[in-house]
Amino acid sequence: MSYPRTASYQADPDADNYVCGSCERTQDPREGDPCIKCGKPTVTWLKSQGESWDEVLKKWERYHG
Repeated sequence: MSYPRTASYQADPDADNYVCGSCERTQDPREGDPCIKCGKPTVTWLKSQGESWDEVLKKWERYHG
């Protein structure tokens, strides 16, 4: 699996996570919905449903871009 290019942290690579499309950071669901780095809204990265990194960034743009 390839990791996000600019993410400073990578949550569990096999679990569903939250993604901030502003700073391209992933975080574990237990860390909450707002990005803990910049405070902007996040979207869920549903790896269990096969979502790719590019798909989740596009989803973030649709909702928050």
